[in-house]
Amino acid sequence: MRSVTSVVYSSDGGTLASGSWSNNNIYLWDVHTGELLKTLTGHTDSVDSLGYAPNGKTLTSESEDGTIRFWDADTGELLKTISGHTFFARAVTFSPDGRTLVSSEMADNTITLRDVQTGEILKTLAGHTEHLNSVAYSPDGKILASGSWDGQIRLWNGQTGELLKLLTGHERGVPALSFSMDGTTLASGSWDNSVYLWYVPTGHILQTITGNITASERNNGVRSISLNADGRTLAVATDEKIIRLWDIHTGKVKMELIGPERTVVAVAYSPNGSVLASGGDDRKIRLWDAASGELVSIFPNQSDVIVSIAFSPDGQTIASGTVKDIYISDVATAKHIAILTGHKRPIRSVAFSPDGKMLASGSDDCTVILWDLTQLR
Repeated sequence: MRSVTSVVYSSDGGTLASGSWSNNNIYLWDVHTGELLKTLTGHTDSVDSLGYAPNGKTLTSESEDGTIRFWDADTGELLKTISGHTFFARAVTFSPDGRTLVSSEMADNTITLRDVQTGEILKTLAGHTEHLNSVAYSPDGKILASGSWDGQIRLWNGQTGELLKLLTGHERGVPALSFSMDGTTLASGSWDNSVYLWYVPTGHILQTITGNITASERNNGVRSISLNADGRTLAVATDEKIIRLWDIHTGKVKMELIGPERTVVAVAYSPNGSVLASGGDDRKIRLWDAASGELVSIFPNQSDVIVSIAFSPDGQTIASGTVKDIYISDVATAKHIAILTGHKRPIRSVAFSPDGKMLASGSDDCTVILWDLTQLR
Protein backbone atom coordinates (compact mmCIF):
# COMPACT_ATOMS: atom_id res chain seq x y z
CA MET A 1 0.00 0.00 0.00
CA ARG A 2 1.31 3.43 -0.95
CA SER A 3 0.29 7.04 -0.28
CA VAL A 4 -1.95 6.76 2.78
CA THR A 5 -4.46 9.64 2.77
CA SER A 6 -6.51 8.93 5.90
CA VAL A 7 -6.49 6.73 8.99
CA VAL A 8 -8.98 6.19 11.80
CA TYR A 9 -9.24 3.87 14.80
CA SER A 10 -12.35 1.86 15.55
CA SER A 11 -14.24 2.89 18.69
CA ASP A 12 -12.81 -0.04 20.66
CA GLY A 13 -9.28 0.71 19.49
CA GLY A 14 -8.76 -2.77 18.09
CA THR A 15 -8.86 -1.96 14.39
CA LEU A 16 -7.14 0.70 12.30
CA ALA A 17 -8.68 1.66 8.97
CA SER A 18 -6.52 3.33 6.32
CA GLY A 19 -7.36 4.81 2.93
CA SER A 20 -5.13 5.16 -0.10
CA TRP A 21 -5.01 7.31 -3.23
CA SER A 22 -2.64 5.07 -5.15
CA ASN A 23 -5.08 2.14 -5.50
CA ASN A 24 -8.30 3.65 -4.01
CA ASN A 25 -8.63 0.83 -1.45
CA ILE A 26 -9.45 0.80 2.26
CA TYR A 27 -7.48 -1.49 4.55
CA LEU A 28 -8.51 -2.77 7.97
CA TRP A 29 -5.61 -3.71 10.27
CA ASP A 30 -5.41 -5.51 13.61
CA VAL A 31 -3.85 -2.92 15.91
CA HIS A 32 -2.21 -5.48 18.20
CA THR A 33 -0.67 -7.82 15.60
CA GLY A 34 -0.37 -5.54 12.56
CA GLU A 35 -2.20 -8.17 10.50
CA LEU A 36 -4.21 -7.06 7.48
CA LEU A 37 -7.78 -8.13 8.26
CA LYS A 38 -9.70 -6.94 5.18
CA THR A 39 -9.35 -4.94 2.00
CA LEU A 40 -12.40 -2.92 0.97
CA THR A 41 -12.62 -2.16 -2.73
CA GLY A 42 -15.08 -0.14 -4.76
CA HIS A 43 -13.92 3.47 -4.87
CA THR A 44 -12.63 4.56 -8.26
CA ASP A 45 -10.56 7.47 -7.00
CA SER A 46 -8.51 8.31 -3.91
CA VAL A 47 -10.06 7.81 -0.46
CA ASP A 48 -9.93 11.18 1.29
CA SER A 49 -11.51 10.53 4.67
CA LEU A 50 -12.73 7.71 6.90
CA GLY A 51 -14.96 7.64 9.96
CA TYR A 52 -16.49 5.07 12.27
CA ALA A 53 -20.05 5.38 13.54
CA PRO A 54 -20.19 5.87 17.34
CA ASN A 55 -21.26 2.24 17.84
CA GLY A 56 -18.33 1.00 15.76
CA LYS A 57 -20.55 -1.06 13.47
CA THR A 58 -20.32 1.11 10.37
CA LEU A 59 -17.32 2.63 8.58
CA THR A 60 -17.88 5.56 6.21
CA SER A 61 -15.50 6.55 3.44
CA GLU A 62 -15.46 9.66 1.27
CA SER A 63 -13.62 9.68 -2.03
CA GLU A 64 -12.54 11.94 -4.86
CA ASP A 65 -14.88 9.83 -7.03
CA GLY A 66 -17.74 11.87 -5.58
CA THR A 67 -19.21 9.07 -3.45
CA ILE A 68 -19.68 8.33 0.22
CA ARG A 69 -19.72 4.62 1.02
CA PHE A 70 -21.02 2.91 4.13
CA TRP A 71 -19.35 -0.41 5.09
CA ASP A 72 -20.14 -3.08 7.66
CA ALA A 73 -17.12 -2.72 9.94
CA ASP A 74 -17.13 -6.41 10.89
CA THR A 75 -17.67 -8.10 7.54
CA GLY A 76 -16.42 -5.41 5.15
CA GLU A 77 -19.68 -5.60 3.20
CA LEU A 78 -20.66 -2.47 1.27
CA LEU A 79 -23.96 -1.34 2.80
CA LYS A 80 -24.79 1.83 0.88
CA THR A 81 -23.31 4.31 -1.59
CA ILE A 82 -24.31 7.96 -1.85
CA SER A 83 -23.08 9.66 -4.99
CA GLY A 84 -23.19 13.02 -6.68
CA HIS A 85 -21.68 15.28 -4.02
CA THR A 86 -19.89 17.85 -6.13
CA PHE A 87 -20.13 21.18 -4.28
CA PHE A 88 -20.14 22.62 -0.76
CA ALA A 89 -22.82 20.77 1.23
CA ARG A 90 -23.79 23.79 3.27
CA ALA A 91 -27.37 22.85 4.05
CA VAL A 92 -28.95 19.62 5.25
CA THR A 93 -32.27 18.90 6.92
CA PHE A 94 -34.57 15.98 7.63
CA SER A 95 -38.23 15.97 6.67
CA PRO A 96 -40.49 16.07 9.75
CA ASP A 97 -41.38 12.38 9.29
CA GLY A 98 -37.68 11.47 9.25
CA ARG A 99 -37.88 9.57 5.96
CA THR A 100 -36.23 12.10 3.66
CA LEU A 101 -32.88 13.88 3.82
CA VAL A 102 -32.55 17.14 1.91
CA SER A 103 -29.11 18.41 0.95
CA SER A 104 -27.60 21.11 -1.24
CA GLU A 105 -24.28 19.86 -2.56
CA MET A 106 -24.82 19.72 -6.32
CA ALA A 107 -22.73 21.89 -8.64
CA ASP A 108 -25.79 22.43 -10.86
CA ASN A 109 -27.57 24.27 -7.98
CA THR A 110 -30.24 21.61 -7.55
CA ILE A 111 -31.65 20.33 -4.26
CA THR A 112 -31.45 16.62 -3.61
CA LEU A 113 -34.07 14.63 -1.67
CA ARG A 114 -32.89 11.16 -0.61
CA ASP A 115 -34.45 8.19 1.12
CA VAL A 116 -32.76 8.10 4.54
CA GLN A 117 -32.70 4.29 4.72
CA THR A 118 -31.46 3.48 1.21
CA GLY A 119 -29.66 6.65 0.11
CA GLU A 120 -31.69 6.58 -3.11
CA ILE A 121 -32.44 9.93 -4.75
CA LEU A 122 -36.19 10.49 -4.60
CA LYS A 123 -36.38 13.92 -6.24
CA THR A 124 -34.15 16.63 -7.59
CA LEU A 125 -35.48 20.18 -7.40
CA ALA A 126 -34.17 22.54 -10.07
CA GLY A 127 -34.64 26.28 -10.41
CA HIS A 128 -31.97 28.08 -8.43
CA THR A 129 -29.40 29.85 -10.58
CA GLU A 130 -26.80 30.17 -7.81
CA HIS A 131 -25.48 27.74 -5.21
CA LEU A 132 -27.65 26.78 -2.24
CA ASN A 133 -26.74 27.59 1.34
CA SER A 134 -29.92 27.02 3.39
CA VAL A 135 -32.91 24.67 3.47
CA ALA A 136 -35.76 24.27 5.95
CA TYR A 137 -39.02 22.33 6.18
CA SER A 138 -42.20 23.75 7.62
CA PRO A 139 -43.14 21.82 10.78
CA ASP A 140 -45.93 19.92 8.97
CA GLY A 141 -43.59 18.98 6.11
CA LYS A 142 -45.84 20.51 3.48
CA ILE A 143 -43.38 23.21 2.40
CA LEU A 144 -39.63 23.13 1.82
CA ALA A 145 -37.83 26.47 1.70
CA SER A 146 -34.43 26.99 0.08
CA GLY A 147 -32.14 30.01 0.02
CA SER A 148 -29.28 30.67 -2.39
CA TRP A 149 -26.23 32.87 -2.84
CA ASP A 150 -28.11 35.31 -5.07
CA GLY A 151 -30.57 36.21 -2.30
CA GLN A 152 -33.53 34.34 -3.77
CA ILE A 153 -35.74 32.03 -1.70
CA ARG A 154 -37.88 29.32 -3.23
CA LEU A 155 -40.84 27.57 -1.62
CA TRP A 156 -41.50 24.02 -2.79
CA ASN A 157 -44.31 21.55 -2.18
CA GLY A 158 -42.77 19.21 0.38
CA GLN A 159 -44.47 16.14 -1.11
CA THR A 160 -44.44 16.70 -4.87
CA GLY A 161 -41.43 19.00 -5.27
CA GLU A 162 -43.52 21.53 -7.23
CA LEU A 163 -42.25 25.11 -7.05
CA LEU A 164 -44.87 27.15 -5.21
CA LYS A 165 -43.36 30.61 -4.84
CA LEU A 166 -40.25 32.65 -5.53
CA LEU A 167 -39.44 35.18 -2.79
CA THR A 168 -37.19 38.08 -3.76
CA GLY A 169 -35.89 41.04 -1.80
CA HIS A 170 -32.52 40.16 -0.35
CA GLU A 171 -29.55 41.62 -2.21
CA ARG A 172 -27.04 38.99 -1.12
CA GLY A 173 -26.98 35.32 -0.10
CA VAL A 174 -29.42 33.77 2.36
CA PRO A 175 -27.50 31.52 4.80
CA ALA A 176 -30.34 31.14 7.32
CA LEU A 177 -34.02 30.15 7.21
CA SER A 178 -36.41 29.42 10.09
CA PHE A 179 -40.14 28.60 10.10
CA SER A 180 -42.61 29.47 12.83
CA MET A 181 -44.23 26.53 14.61
CA ASP A 182 -47.51 27.00 12.72
CA GLY A 183 -45.66 27.18 9.40
CA THR A 184 -47.25 30.48 8.35
CA THR A 185 -44.17 32.65 8.88
CA LEU A 186 -40.70 32.18 7.39
CA ALA A 187 -37.73 34.16 8.65
CA SER A 188 -34.77 34.65 6.32
CA GLY A 189 -31.38 36.11 7.22
CA SER A 190 -29.04 37.51 4.61
CA TRP A 191 -25.47 38.63 4.11
CA ASP A 192 -26.99 42.01 3.20
CA ASN A 193 -27.57 42.45 6.99
CA SER A 194 -31.35 42.23 6.73
CA VAL A 195 -33.90 39.76 8.07
CA TYR A 196 -37.25 39.36 6.34
CA LEU A 197 -40.38 37.83 7.84
CA TRP A 198 -42.52 36.33 5.07
CA TYR A 199 -46.19 35.34 5.20
CA VAL A 200 -45.94 31.89 3.64
CA PRO A 201 -49.49 31.51 2.19
CA THR A 202 -49.11 34.64 0.02
CA GLY A 203 -45.36 35.21 -0.08
CA HIS A 204 -45.56 38.85 0.99
CA ILE A 205 -43.23 40.49 3.52
CA LEU A 206 -44.66 40.96 7.00
CA GLN A 207 -41.68 42.66 8.57
CA THR A 208 -38.20 43.82 7.62
CA ILE A 209 -35.58 43.86 10.34
CA THR A 210 -32.41 45.89 9.80
CA GLY A 211 -29.78 47.23 12.14
CA ASN A 212 -28.24 43.84 12.82
CA ILE A 213 -24.74 45.21 12.27
CA THR A 214 -23.35 48.28 14.03
CA ALA A 215 -20.24 48.35 11.84
CA SER A 216 -20.63 49.51 8.25
CA GLU A 217 -18.26 46.99 6.66
CA ARG A 218 -19.81 45.25 3.66
CA ASN A 219 -18.23 41.95 4.64
CA ASN A 220 -20.28 41.88 7.84
CA GLY A 221 -23.68 40.22 7.68
CA VAL A 222 -26.25 37.92 9.24
CA ARG A 223 -24.77 34.47 9.83
CA SER A 224 -27.54 32.57 11.61
CA ILE A 225 -31.11 33.00 12.83
CA SER A 226 -33.50 30.97 14.98
CA LEU A 227 -37.19 31.62 15.54
CA ASN A 228 -38.41 30.81 19.03
CA ALA A 229 -41.31 28.42 19.58
CA ASP A 230 -43.27 31.37 21.00
CA GLY A 231 -43.58 32.62 17.42
CA ARG A 232 -42.57 36.10 18.48
CA THR A 233 -38.83 36.21 19.19
CA LEU A 234 -36.06 35.87 16.62
CA ALA A 235 -32.43 35.35 17.60
CA VAL A 236 -29.92 36.79 15.12
CA ALA A 237 -26.17 36.13 15.00
CA THR A 238 -23.97 38.39 12.88
CA ASP A 239 -20.30 39.07 12.23
CA GLU A 240 -20.14 40.69 15.66
CA LYS A 241 -19.83 39.53 19.26
CA ILE A 242 -23.48 40.32 19.99
CA ILE A 243 -26.64 38.22 19.70
CA ARG A 244 -29.78 40.26 19.20
CA LEU A 245 -33.26 39.06 20.12
CA TRP A 246 -35.92 40.77 18.02
CA ASP A 247 -39.67 41.04 18.45
CA ILE A 248 -40.84 40.03 14.97
CA HIS A 249 -44.18 41.80 15.32
CA THR A 250 -42.77 45.22 16.24
CA GLY A 251 -39.39 44.90 14.52
CA LYS A 252 -37.71 46.16 17.69
CA VAL A 253 -34.77 44.70 19.61
CA LYS A 254 -35.96 43.03 22.83
CA MET A 255 -32.47 42.50 24.24
CA GLU A 256 -28.82 42.04 23.34
CA LEU A 257 -26.79 39.12 24.64
CA ILE A 258 -23.21 40.12 25.29
CA GLY A 259 -20.44 37.75 26.33
CA PRO A 260 -18.91 35.94 23.37
CA GLU A 261 -15.27 36.90 22.92
CA ARG A 262 -15.35 36.75 19.12
CA THR A 263 -17.83 36.56 16.21
CA VAL A 264 -21.03 34.56 16.85
CA VAL A 265 -21.61 32.24 13.90
CA ALA A 266 -24.50 29.98 14.94
CA VAL A 267 -27.60 30.17 17.15
CA ALA A 268 -30.41 27.72 17.87
CA TYR A 269 -33.37 27.70 20.24
CA SER A 270 -34.22 24.56 22.16
CA PRO A 271 -37.43 22.85 20.98
CA ASN A 272 -39.46 24.29 23.86
CA GLY A 273 -37.97 27.75 23.36
CA SER A 274 -36.63 28.11 26.90
CA VAL A 275 -32.91 28.05 26.04
CA LEU A 276 -30.81 29.61 23.28
CA ALA A 277 -27.52 28.02 22.28
CA SER A 278 -24.77 29.98 20.53
CA GLY A 279 -21.35 29.21 19.14
CA GLY A 280 -18.71 30.92 17.09
CA ASP A 281 -15.11 31.91 16.63
CA ASP A 282 -14.23 31.69 20.34
CA ARG A 283 -14.82 27.90 20.18
CA LYS A 284 -17.33 27.83 23.05
CA ILE A 285 -21.00 26.82 23.22
CA ARG A 286 -22.97 29.17 25.41
CA LEU A 287 -26.46 28.55 26.74
CA TRP A 288 -28.71 31.52 27.49
CA ASP A 289 -32.03 31.75 29.30
CA ALA A 290 -34.37 32.75 26.49
CA ALA A 291 -36.68 34.81 28.69
CA SER A 292 -34.18 36.76 30.79
CA GLY A 293 -31.12 36.70 28.55
CA GLU A 294 -29.03 35.44 31.44
CA LEU A 295 -25.98 33.32 30.59
CA VAL A 296 -26.70 29.84 31.96
CA SER A 297 -23.56 27.87 31.09
CA ILE A 298 -20.39 27.79 29.01
CA PHE A 299 -19.14 24.50 27.58
CA PRO A 300 -15.43 23.55 27.40
CA ASN A 301 -13.46 24.85 24.42
CA GLN A 302 -13.74 22.89 21.20
CA SER A 303 -10.91 22.10 18.79
CA ASP A 304 -11.78 24.91 16.40
CA VAL A 305 -14.34 27.58 15.59
CA ILE A 306 -18.01 26.53 15.75
CA VAL A 307 -19.87 27.07 12.47
CA SER A 308 -23.16 25.19 13.02
CA ILE A 309 -25.31 24.17 15.96
CA ALA A 310 -28.56 22.25 16.59
CA PHE A 311 -30.61 20.86 19.49
CA SER A 312 -31.86 17.29 19.56
CA PRO A 313 -35.67 16.94 19.45
CA ASP A 314 -35.83 16.28 23.22
CA GLY A 315 -33.65 19.31 23.96
CA GLN A 316 -31.16 17.28 25.99
CA THR A 317 -28.31 17.20 23.47
CA ILE A 318 -26.53 19.70 21.25
CA ALA A 319 -24.61 18.95 18.07
CA SER A 320 -22.09 21.53 16.91
CA GLY A 321 -19.95 21.48 13.79
CA THR A 322 -16.42 22.86 13.68
CA VAL A 323 -13.79 22.99 10.94
CA LYS A 324 -13.50 19.19 10.87
CA ASP A 325 -15.18 17.65 13.93
CA ILE A 326 -18.72 17.40 15.28
CA TYR A 327 -19.19 17.66 19.04
CA ILE A 328 -22.12 15.98 20.76
CA SER A 329 -22.74 17.72 24.07
CA ASP A 330 -25.01 17.18 27.06
CA VAL A 331 -27.17 20.19 27.93
CA ALA A 332 -27.67 19.32 31.62
CA THR A 333 -23.98 18.89 32.46
CA ALA A 334 -22.52 21.29 29.86
CA LYS A 335 -20.02 18.60 28.89
CA HIS A 336 -19.04 17.03 25.56
CA ILE A 337 -19.96 13.34 25.38
CA ALA A 338 -18.65 12.43 21.91
CA ILE A 339 -16.62 13.77 18.99
CA LEU A 340 -17.51 12.59 15.47
CA THR A 341 -14.70 12.66 12.93
CA GLY A 342 -14.82 12.14 9.18
CA HIS A 343 -15.23 15.53 7.50
CA LYS A 344 -12.19 17.33 6.12
CA ARG A 345 -13.50 20.89 5.92
CA PRO A 346 -15.91 23.15 7.84
CA ILE A 347 -19.22 21.51 8.80
CA ARG A 348 -21.74 24.18 7.85
CA SER A 349 -24.91 22.34 8.76
CA VAL A 350 -26.02 19.75 11.33
CA ALA A 351 -29.53 18.36 11.75
CA PHE A 352 -31.05 15.73 14.02
CA SER A 353 -33.58 13.26 12.70
CA PRO A 354 -37.04 13.74 14.28
CA ASP A 355 -36.54 10.71 16.55
CA GLY A 356 -33.06 11.92 17.58
CA LYS A 357 -31.40 8.67 16.54
CA MET A 358 -29.46 10.06 13.58
CA LEU A 359 -27.52 13.20 12.81
CA ALA A 360 -26.91 14.56 9.32
CA SER A 361 -23.95 16.82 8.66
CA GLY A 362 -23.08 18.82 5.55
CA SER A 363 -19.61 20.15 4.90
CA ASP A 364 -17.49 22.24 2.57
CA ASP A 365 -15.72 18.98 1.71
CA CYS A 366 -18.77 18.34 -0.53
CA THR A 367 -20.05 15.45 1.58
CA VAL A 368 -23.15 14.71 3.62
CA ILE A 369 -22.73 12.11 6.36
CA LEU A 370 -25.40 10.32 8.39
CA TRP A 371 -24.33 9.36 11.91
CA ASP A 372 -25.88 6.72 14.19
CA LEU A 373 -26.34 8.29 17.64
CA THR A 374 -28.08 5.39 19.37
CA GLN A 375 -24.97 4.14 21.19
CA LEU A 376 -23.79 7.45 22.60
CA ARG A 377 -25.57 7.35 25.96
